[in-house]
Amino acid sequence: LLIERARHNSKKALIIIPAVMLLWANMHASVVFGIGLLGLWALTEIYRRLPNIRAAVPYIVTAAIGALITLLNPSGIKLHLYSTQVAPDIQEFFSILKFGDQWQAQVFLLRMALSVVLALIYLRRERVEKRDWFWTGVVAVAAILPLLAIRHVGLFPLLVLPALVPIIEEEIVKRAKSHSRA
Repeated sequence: LLIERARHNSKKALIIIPAVMLLWANMHASVVFGIGLLGLWALTEIYRRLPNIRAAVPYIVTAAIGALITLLNPSGIKLHLYSTQVAPDIQEFFSILKFGDQWQAQVFLLRMALSVVLALIYLRRERVEKRDWFWTGVVAVAAILPLLAIRHVGLFPLLVLPALVPIIEEEIVKRAKSHSRA
C-alpha cells in the first residue's frame, strides 16, 4: 500500500516506508521480501522516468534507506541470511514441483499459471505506454517464489491480488456501463 501510494506521488508514504521496514525487520525474517519489493520498485521508477533519472531519486533514496535500515535488528545481517542457514531437509523449503504428484499442488500450479498469464497479458498491454512495470514484476516474482519453496504458496495471492484489483475493477465498470446502455 505504501509503495503504491508513493508511486502516486505521496511524500508521506516516502517517509513512512523506512519506518515500516525497520519495524518489519524487528518482527520477522520475511523482511527480505520487502527489500526485494523496494529494489523492484526503485528499478521500475528509474525505467519509468527515463531519460530523466533525477525524477526517480526520491524513490531510489527511500528504497535504499528502507533496505539499509533493516540491518538495525538484534540479528543484524544474519536476519537476511536466514533462509541460507536452514537445514536442507526441511520440507517447507522444497519447491512445489517436488509435490507435483499431489492434486493440491497440481490445482495450485494450474491456477497460478492461469492467474499469471492473464495478469501479465493485461499488465503488459495496459502499462507499456506508461513504462510502468512494477506490478508486472511483482506478479512474475510471485510466480517464481512457490517454485523455490512451498512455504511461499500463501504469498502468491497476497502479492498478485493488488495487481489484479485494477483489472477486476475495470471489467466491472465496463460491464456496468454496457448493462446501463441496454
